[in-house]
Amino acid sequence: MKERLQGVIANIPMCFNADWSMDEAALRNNIRAYRGEGLEAMYLLGTSGELFNVSPDEYRRAVRIFVEEAGPETLKVVGATSVRLGGILETVQWLAEAGADAVLAIPPHFIPLSPEERARALRAIANACPSLGIVHYNTSYAPEVKFEPHEYASLLDVPNLWGTKQGQLSQEFWDGLQEHSASLRHLSLDDWMVRSMKQGGYGAFSLLTSLAPRYAQTWYQTCKSGEWERAEAMQVEFDRCMDQLYWPLSRRGYTDVAVDKALIEAFGFLQSSAPRPPLKPVSEPEKEWARDVIQSEGYFHNLI
Repeated sequence: MKERLQGVIANIPMCFNADWSMDEAALRNNIRAYRGEGLEAMYLLGTSGELFNVSPDEYRRAVRIFVEEAGPETLKVVGATSVRLGGILETVQWLAEAGADAVLAIPPHFIPLSPEERARALRAIANACPSLGIVHYNTSYAPEVKFEPHEYASLLDVPNLWGTKQGQLSQEFWDGLQEHSASLRHLSLDDWMVRSMKQGGYGAFSLLTSLAPRYAQTWYQTCKSGEWERAEAMQVEFDRCMDQLYWPLSRRGYTDVAVDKALIEAFGFLQSSAPRPPLKPVSEPEKEWARDVIQSEGYFHNLI
């Protein structure tokens, strides 16, 4: 199963109804839309999946829908974290029974942990669900438990530690990953797709899949085949979209979650919704502005 952790791992946004209940129909429709585009790996309950913003009952219902709709041929990755290690262990044990394939795991993140403590926590998570793959989400959203590259070296003996999702990267950090843990499957975000794959990476946990899935898949295949001139041109197009759309909205004070979900709605491939309170949704005039920019700029229609 570890070999399936590659490519563009498709982001599934969590949708809510007007009364803030979970929109189960939208969740099913989005998974079916991805399957219709041939996406072979998906992840649920990540950032725009609002892992931090659903109840335990909603979490379980969402996972059951995911397993049912995605089917056995799809790699199914599910986010899991808690401020309590015991809470994460209970969750991953349930995920193994529910039919997930891998866990996108963040160690307990309320109290700062030492390098030894966070490695011990990740090892405990892996030991609690030996039938599941473990993908460590190394993210600035949980800075108190963020791993440095050399820290993975002590965990290479964990058989079900498949790899990592690296939320923020620099060249020095990526070099450290390759030096200390090249046997793990390290994946970036879209902004580092070309740079990481040129240097041993396996793909990206991808917002782009929820905006332009065919472009995202073509981009990955272009990198995999070593067509670097074309891949870099495709990276420039992604960066252009982010510079003209994503970062202007972010600078207006919206969270990554709110911007992700607004752009998903504006591009129109998937269903989306406002994030749950207390997060502030992108305003209707700003979403209309985004739709106008998308129409005028024609992102992601070339190079595929």
